[in-house]
Amino acid sequence: ELVGPPRVRNILIAFILALGAGIGLAFLLDYLDDTLKSVDDVDRYIHVPALALIPSNRTERRLKGKVASGPPDGSETTALALIDDARSPVAEAYRHLRTSLLLSSAGQPPRTILVTSSQPSEGKTTTAVNTAVMLAQTGADVLLVDCDLRRPRVHAHFGIANGRGVTNYLSGDSDLESVMQ
Repeated sequence: ELVGPPRVRNILIAFILALGAGIGLAFLLDYLDDTLKSVDDVDRYIHVPALALIPSNRTERRLKGKVASGPPDGSETTALALIDDARSPVAEAYRHLRTSLLLSSAGQPPRTILVTSSQPSEGKTTTAVNTAVMLAQTGADVLLVDCDLRRPRVHAHFGIANGRGVTNYLSGDSDLESVMQ
């Protein structure tokens, strides 16, 4: 007769408890996860309709084995290159955004559009540049103001100098006409 703890029973009980705790933890983490994963989540949590869904170019680069880069230096694609192919999904998404913006307010299209985000590198410059280009293609007068004082990049996408701009105007050094490029 063997004397000792019932190992098989203890292992079975530990397995069942660990499985139950793992499933419970998975459900708890899913319940606590408040990230937005789809357009429906935007409408459900923020109660604001989404204007458009722009596909991420970084995902495509990663799948192709290329590294997503920071500011353009001429050797890497710029934000404008995303819409070079008029039939690409990205260009179509920006046309959809343009149409949504133009129809977003009753009576007349909005005169001012602000592109912002809570985190760096979320595509503010890319969205602003491509939206400005798409609006300009309709014949509208577009003034794109880069108010990013830490890492301004709009000038690089259009190939112009960054010698004057918002800070010159705000400090009183220049008038509005001289800072527009």
